[in-house]
Amino acid sequence: MADRGIVPGWVTVADERDAWDPDLARGETDTVKWSKAQAQMWPNSLSATSERASDHSSFEVARWLQERASFAKINEVSLQTQLAAFIAEKQDESGCLTRAESLEDSTVYQPLTKAAEFRVLELLPGQHDDQLAGHLHHVVADFEPKGPFMQSFRRNHTNFESRNGTWTLTGPWKTDYVISVHLEVPIYYTALSYVWGAPDLTSSIDLGGEVTDITSNLDVALRNLRHESHSVSLWVDQVCINQSDLREKETQIQLMGLIYRRAWNTLIWLGEDFYHGAFQAMQEMADDTQGLNRVLLEDEKELLRHPPPHKAQAYDAARAMLNNPWFQRTWTIQEVVLSSSPYIMAGRSTCHWEDCIGYCGPLKDLGVFDAPLFETRPHLDSYVRTEPRPLELSAMETAFNLYAMSVSSHTHPSQEAGSLLDILIATRHAKVSNSRDKIFGILGLCTENIVPDYSVSLAKILWETTLTCIRHGGDQAQPVRVVPSRMDGFNGSHVFFQILGCIDHPVGTGGDSPSWVIDWSQPRFTHALAVDGVSRNCFNAGGSSTITGLGLSSDEQKLHTYAKVFDTVHSLSPIITDAELLASDSTLDNTALAQSIAFAHFVSPSTTTGSLFTGFCKVITTGKDGTGRLPYPSEYTEVISYLCDTVTGQSPTFADQVYTQRQQRGRMTLQNLKTRNSGRAFEDCKKAFKVAMLNRRLCWTARGHLGLVPRFAREDDDLVVIPGGAVPYVVRRVRDADGKAEYHLIGEAYVDGVMNGEVMADDTVPLDDLVLL
Repeated sequence: MADRGIVPGWVTVADERDAWDPDLARGETDTVKWSKAQAQMWPNSLSATSERASDHSSFEVARWLQERASFAKINEVSLQTQLAAFIAEKQDESGCLTRAESLEDSTVYQPLTKAAEFRVLELLPGQHDDQLAGHLHHVVADFEPKGPFMQSFRRNHTNFESRNGTWTLTGPWKTDYVISVHLEVPIYYTALSYVWGAPDLTSSIDLGGEVTDITSNLDVALRNLRHESHSVSLWVDQVCINQSDLREKETQIQLMGLIYRRAWNTLIWLGEDFYHGAFQAMQEMADDTQGLNRVLLEDEKELLRHPPPHKAQAYDAARAMLNNPWFQRTWTIQEVVLSSSPYIMAGRSTCHWEDCIGYCGPLKDLGVFDAPLFETRPHLDSYVRTEPRPLELSAMETAFNLYAMSVSSHTHPSQEAGSLLDILIATRHAKVSNSRDKIFGILGLCTENIVPDYSVSLAKILWETTLTCIRHGGDQAQPVRVVPSRMDGFNGSHVFFQILGCIDHPVGTGGDSPSWVIDWSQPRFTHALAVDGVSRNCFNAGGSSTITGLGLSSDEQKLHTYAKVFDTVHSLSPIITDAELLASDSTLDNTALAQSIAFAHFVSPSTTTGSLFTGFCKVITTGKDGTGRLPYPSEYTEVISYLCDTVTGQSPTFADQVYTQRQQRGRMTLQNLKTRNSGRAFEDCKKAFKVAMLNRRLCWTARGHLGLVPRFAREDDDLVVIPGGAVPYVVRRVRDADGKAEYHLIGEAYVDGVMNGEVMADDTVPLDDLVLL
């Protein structure tokens, strides 16, 4: 039987290796074996694998009580002296947890009574099909040895750099072990990151004579990690945390960051699915597209989606691997971000996280792994999507975002991955079983002091989380006033505008919470218009002034700022639920564009403000390019003008429509939208159109402006501009109190003709108090 406890080599590909050349399994080093296998599988790929083999040490499950080479460098007397003092101090500590009454007779889950204390699983050796068995050991993670060479000496991408074969320290030391107070020794362990899978506890593990139920997915993982001849050391949440003790779970959640930081390494278990050749397929595709910064045509994407037959299986495996549920769960995010040496394991194939997911960088914006249109709209001739569907990040985007967060965490280990608000925004797509875990599951990544408490209602947790974001941003500590804006665009209440940009759900979804409280349990249905300062490159509705400080009522239910109420919603289109833009002359293929044209003509052009066609082009792309970082490109106008006439069968579609010379000469065809520069402009415009329109409504305002508003906006809702805000907002008047109007916040808007400070410059529109309930 293969050795399942230790997986040697940079990438262990036992199954792949055997499939290509069984003789490679004998008599050669793993690096040589893999290089030969790679040469057969990918004859045209770069020989980067063997070079990278030295960059990351081989994956090995931490062996129980195995002394690492690093401790040979430590002065034994000094270490023992420090350990003795530390252990004596721990033995004197009073308990920090009360043992649950239901566990008074338990012999497995003894109470955790010391600071930074948790359990590590000693997984006993056995054959693959033997009953799982092990012991739980209490360890503490707050031991920091002092003096030179007191911390673990380990070559990794954070701490050391290879220069001409010599390893040079380039970063801070890392303590990657914990201490057993009972055994008085350092303990190394491998932290397991995995998806629980089906909640049914159909398997079990024997823990010192007491059988504990576990999920089938964990059962499979432990059988693959168990060694035949010696024990291995693991941290596994399902076993090491007493799942029946809610108080213990809440306390252990606060230690998650420390647990993963102190791990010798982390194993990301994707299951027994083999994903044959996935790692190398991602490397080759990244190499092939390295430095490619242009927008790909659809035909070019199809070539990459459908490689030659001898590579097709591996490419399909890579796509399947990135769609593994692990990439979509909230809890796994901090697990990989905080781990200094994470590896991915699928079946018996293992690869270092950085090497595998790092390849996503060149690929994430190319759309190569995006599902083709026929997969998302199976019957194009009769397809109509009527119900809004939440946004989902592509597997490639998800993987790269995780990779970027982990790189940032390791590059700046003294800093957290970001503020609570930034991390919640970045992880909003991730899924949980308990809605409270949208917040609790990422606390290890930030510094804000939120104590997990599952007995508190979700509504209260969401409210307190938003208040914590406001306080952390410093806005509440300042008086509410309007001041000149700074040139960098990040002024005053930046956190306040971030919060407003996160409201993408109807009022009341968070229970009785105020309308400005973000309901993180709800997924986004629209792409945010202005979450960060990047949007100021494209528009700046709030003008050259900004708000500093925020006013909160004494009960912290009302939010006070200043704003100009400049217009109201007059009429609304249906929700745009299918925002695809196709190079087709069929109205059925371009339903969103056809609906948008019809609505734009709903109000007579004589009542509009400015050019109807120019405003229409800006609104359906929200005045931005496909990246969302640059203003509306002039090349879009030809694309939109041609498609409007093609879909409607009219020329011109708009009375003030703009035509290029090529259009006037009749040389613009659908084929132009599939090739060369016009094709790339179309592909980029298609992306901008989808980002802008999906799950929003077009609107006409009472003053004749065309705009985009949230799907749950209503006629007679007010439109406001807040000094310093990038975009207008839709608000709904609820009541008047003491002569002041109070509103519910509905969400962001784009309104043509007011996106560059026009309202703030209009002295006829008063600046008034705005109270959000």
